Amino acid sequence: MTTALKDQAKRLRARLAADGIEIKQSLSLELLAAVHGKANWDTLSATADPLLTQTAHSSAQPAPSIASYTQF
Repeated sequence: MTTALKDQAKRLRARLAADGIEIKQSLSLELLAAVHGKANWDTLSATADPLLTQTAHSSAQPAPSIASYTQF
């Protein structure tokens, strides 16, 4: 059930790395838990709604660069 959530965390980590922000996979799991309003990864994975764990379609658009949000 948590495979899709782990994939989300991997995509988060890869996106941050593309903008020069290197984090460990464990931190990306914890950040994903925070985004979903959970205290930590263990809580998210134990209580994940089935809708959160569905994999995204391959037609999903990539997220914009972090830099695009921070440039003034």
